[in-house]
Amino acid sequence: MPQFDYNKPGLAVDPFFEQEATTKKLQTISALIRAKRPDADELIKKLIENSDFHTAYLTLSVVRDQLASDGLEQMFGTGGSDSRFDAMLSAVEERHAERGDILRRVFAHRERLDYLVRRRGFVEEPEHRFFFALLLNVDSRERILSLIRDRFPDADPIEKILDWTYDLSQLRIAGAQNQNALGIFPFDEFDLTLVEYLLHGKSDGEIADLIRQTFVPEKAEQVLPTLSERTAVIRNSIVFEPLVAA
Repeated sequence: MPQFDYNKPGLAVDPFFEQEATTKKLQTISALIRAKRPDADELIKKLIENSDFHTAYLTLSVVRDQLASDGLEQMFGTGGSDSRFDAMLSAVEERHAERGDILRRVFAHRERLDYLVRRRGFVEEPEHRFFFALLLNVDSRERILSLIRDRFPDADPIEKILDWTYDLSQLRIAGAQNQNALGIFPFDEFDLTLVEYLLHGKSDGEIADLIRQTFVPEKAEQVLPTLSERTAVIRNSIVFEPLVAA
């Protein structure tokens, strides 16, 4: 049997399977993107529309790597994105229906890992790197908390996450405007409080009640109108995605 490469959340690929014609196509795709041909995207989409599923996956992998090397850090937008990669991914979904959908999830997961690796590259503190290692390798919230508890048996795991969150929010990235190692900016003490509530599984309604109970009326009145937006930013953050309940 082939020795497959496994790609979360559900794709196995035989890395040793090669066809000369496919190899030539992939080399041509790389050349089109590097040359910045104005018709490159259209030509690649036509190739995808006539490709089998395996070739379509290899094509998207090459495109993604080439665009990343071109300095494009974010290739996925939210719904209705007009990004180059997303348009090609949509072409695969049209061509291969349900099987095409798994590629969107595979590349989204790969983008998440790349994002976390970039963030980890900004930190040197061992505990911060340990935190990013957990986010990179462990999908389950409970398993992450368990591993933190094993590493720091005298500490509350959620308190450790809050400490790391504060540290990362204060660590500015050289050469990047309005960026911190956490990847959420701006991020202040109120956002840290929201992270704490979300880590404890509180809903937006429960959080609103807690804010009314614990904040002075003037402060509560100031922050409550932005509550839904700010909790959504945290929930949708790649860093906090596996840790907070939707």
